[in-house]
Amino acid sequence: MFPAGSGPGDTSEMTQALPPVWSNRAGFVKAAGDYAAAADRLMQLSEANDTAGFKSQLVALHQTCDACHAQFKGGMQGPPKP
Repeated sequence: MFPAGSGPGDTSEMTQALPPVWSNRAGFVKAAGDYAAAADRLMQLSEANDTAGFKSQLVALHQTCDACHAQFKGGMQGPPKP
């Protein structure tokens, strides 16, 4: 995700990724890992048919999205608008 050379000015592609995606790579990778772990846990709860746990974990999953986007994403959800 967002390799070196894919930032604003490096390519003509539009992006909502903020500069810290590249300048704070360790933080971005950690945030992506937090999301993946939360999604894995959500899947485990789904497979266990744990409705209460699933609902709680869904909130936790959204929190990982919000935390990452607060630091690393600008603009609204969805693809960048030209």
